[in-house]
Amino acid sequence: GLIKADKAFSRSHLPPVSKQYLDIVDLKYLLYMRLNLPTLEVVSYLSKSSVESRIVEVEVFCETLKMDSPELFYSSLVFGEDVSASLYFKSLSRLGRMWFSFFSPLTVRKDPLFAVDQWLKSDNCQKFTAFFKKYQEELEHLANQPITIDTIRRTEKILAELKTSLDVEAHIKNFKKMQSKFEEHCEYFDYLLAKDVLVTRMHLCFTSPERILDKQEQAKILTEFLRVGRSAKPLRWLRGYILRWDEKYDKSLYADLTLFFEYGEKLQNQNIHGDVKSYLDSFVAKCNNELQSKKPVQPNEVETEKTIAKKEKKPILGEGVEIRYELEIQEISNKVAELLKIPLKIEAGNNPVKVAFTKLYLPYIYYLSLFLPLQKDEKKIKRFTTGRIPRAELKSSNKKLEPQEVEELELQETEELEHKQT
Repeated sequence: GLIKADKAFSRSHLPPVSKQYLDIVDLKYLLYMRLNLPTLEVVSYLSKSSVESRIVEVEVFCETLKMDSPELFYSSLVFGEDVSASLYFKSLSRLGRMWFSFFSPLTVRKDPLFAVDQWLKSDNCQKFTAFFKKYQEELEHLANQPITIDTIRRTEKILAELKTSLDVEAHIKNFKKMQSKFEEHCEYFDYLLAKDVLVTRMHLCFTSPERILDKQEQAKILTEFLRVGRSAKPLRWLRGYILRWDEKYDKSLYADLTLFFEYGEKLQNQNIHGDVKSYLDSFVAKCNNELQSKKPVQPNEVETEKTIAKKEKKPILGEGVEIRYELEIQEISNKVAELLKIPLKIEAGNNPVKVAFTKLYLPYIYYLSLFLPLQKDEKKIKRFTTGRIPRAELKSSNKKLEPQEVEELELQETEELEHKQT
């Protein structure tokens, strides 16, 4: 047709906040979606390849509709058989070019306009999907009719309904708030990558035969796992972590956990994933053994009821709750060449792997909540958390701490972490 999608969906007219949001949209697909590339082809983060996707086009269209009136043409033409196609094209508004480019390639791409990704749904895509499903038959009929005043006005009226459904103020407010929070995490991200690290990403879900465990219960187990594991391999080499909570198909929560291990001689020959699974097995078994065989603590002459209660091991979730787990190793990216390895070694200093990880993965994993909404009440669930820089390593601390002081600080940080997770 007369309209080329790459030109129709230019972003030059959009305000800065919309461009920044669309940059995050691009990251989502650059890291994981194959798009129009051959299945086995990967790209370097240094490449200038553009992200072409029907869903990205929908995002650009919605961001444009938020700031423009739903008019398809700049001027009122006398529509009829005598009007040339080139005149129609020259009279199209910016929004009109986008809208008509949606329909012209449908028969070639065989890609339904409303078929957005079922896993990754932004507010824009959800609103557009609902809108198009509601009017799909009528819109496709209008697109196949000769252009007349009636068909144009009817299409614009339908688009006005979509514009009303897009909550501009809430979207901008939420995105700017997330931008501010991301900046706050950058100091911790710098700490994680200040040394050579081995990075692995996994989906971890704690379950029980008795019931579905909520976020608070899973966070309690996960906090204990990270705390107790510090004395055993491989978690003794753990430098820090990034944690976000997402949902499965059955709406149960799982932890999307990115672990950073300090890379050294002892870690070179370790099977990091095997070691994590092995320790998880022993940790869960220990939790369940405490559930099955509680041994009363015998008091002595100097002990009080309070000290006895501290020594007595209680099941982590209380009586009668058996713990199980599901673990899936995930890729950092399936398409960016610098991020393909599992696990991923990142060397300190300025290098392509570290730059790609910093510029692509860190913002991706942080902003993923924009595209994976929870079915539950999100206000009650803190979805993104990280570890914290050990106080013993804070730049502001010039005092050299004694080993006992470091141990006390680590214990204090563990208690603060458990409070933070729940």
